[in-house]
Amino acid sequence: MIIELLFYVDDFYYKFPPVWEAELIAYGVKNEDANLRCRQATKCMTIVVAFHQSNHRDFKSFYVGLVQKYWWINFSNLLRYIPLLYKMSSLFIRVRKVIPPSI
Repeated sequence: MIIELLFYVDDFYYKFPPVWEAELIAYGVKNEDANLRCRQATKCMTIVVAFHQSNHRDFKSFYVGLVQKYWWINFSNLLRYIPLLYKMSSLFIRVRKVIPPSI
């Protein structure tokens, strides 16, 4: 399951940045999310999506209890919990700057 999810997220990250950058240019907004194409971002976002699909109540128990124990084989150079939290904050796009005020 996790490998299939990783492929879907990887495909998304392959196709999304060019479309997103075109939208930013259309609105005249500078792209501040340059790390969107990062390979590590694909892995981090896969873990975030898997967490939201799981029945875990908090991210730390999910990450430490499941990802670090069992999924480390699927993710080369897996980050520890705290560095992953810092990386996750850069994954989310600042949409508020792009959406025009009339919407």
